[in-house]
Amino acid sequence: KVLEYEKTAIGRNWISSDSKNWYPFSRARKLVPSFVVVDLITTGTNPVLDEIVQIAAIKFVNGQEKEQFSALLKPTFPLPIEVQQAYPGLVKETKNATSLDSIWPSFLSFISQQGRQENLVGVDSVSLIRFIIATTKRLGLEAEKLRILDLIKHAKKQLSLEKEPESVFYQHIDYHQKTRDRLSNCKALAALYFSLLK
Repeated sequence: KVLEYEKTAIGRNWISSDSKNWYPFSRARKLVPSFVVVDLITTGTNPVLDEIVQIAAIKFVNGQEKEQFSALLKPTFPLPIEVQQAYPGLVKETKNATSLDSIWPSFLSFISQQGRQENLVGVDSVSLIRFIIATTKRLGLEAEKLRILDLIKHAKKQLSLEKEPESVFYQHIDYHQKTRDRLSNCKALAALYFSLLK
């Protein structure tokens, strides 16, 4: 079981929810030339309790970059101290940022696959899809069943680097966990994806 919550004037109400139905997604078995790479900054690691405060995404169609998506989101609770320390200035920047409900439908449209042979890619695709689905359901919207590719796991296996720590592997591909420039991270992940696609 996982816990879904809805916000009220007095705080959070907890609702039990079946995890299998709550996190619908499928795993890609191969790399395809059309994909969307996404990178997030969140308030923590729990997709039900925590929130997304920054989104960056790049869409590729048949191997060509088509468009980018970037948004800073206003959290509904104070940013945890560890997030403030990791991303200096984020509190001030998110104070007057876009509200989640106003931007989320556009983001869902951006990553929608609608039956097309596409992959959703992230540095940790399972965590990524869980945040996307949890946020979608929190807003009362329908969550599309998306096809995800665990790019780092796939890359380490294909390059015979399974034993290499992820932190070291990130350095090889120029992915920075604590950067505010999430679009650059998306470009780094896309470059890795294309190198494996060849």
